[in-house]
Amino acid sequence: MRPLRPLARVDARRAAYRRRYATYMTSPAWWRRRERWYRDQTLLTGQTPRCAICEHEWTLAAGDLHHTSYDNLGHEHHTDLVPMCRTCHEQLHQILDTSKHWRRLDRATATTQLITILRRHHTSGDHPEGDHP
Repeated sequence: MRPLRPLARVDARRAAYRRRYATYMTSPAWWRRRERWYRDQTLLTGQTPRCAICEHEWTLAAGDLHHTSYDNLGHEHHTDLVPMCRTCHEQLHQILDTSKHWRRLDRATATTQLITILRRHHTSGDHPEGDHP
């Protein structure tokens, strides 16, 4: 789980949610969901999944699935999950988690827009945050 932003307030409801999220993300249920997502995506497209930003091959062992919404946490729809390599996922969250502008948008909209921006940076060779695979 990502650390809290500096000066972030944690009320009882948010603390309970963070515990639930952390428990789920390390659970066998989440790993089964990842496997099912991978299988479904491969069948749907006929191809190995690729990072939504850099287009490197996505694998169960090394890839992340970014949640475009936490509304269905534990029962994610296929479209709630976006494949990303670890580097791209961290870049997206560095922006999303530290900017009030992006946090004001709903998560799906912010994700879509940030993926577009980060893709442009990637294809231009101008990586916003250090090395990339």
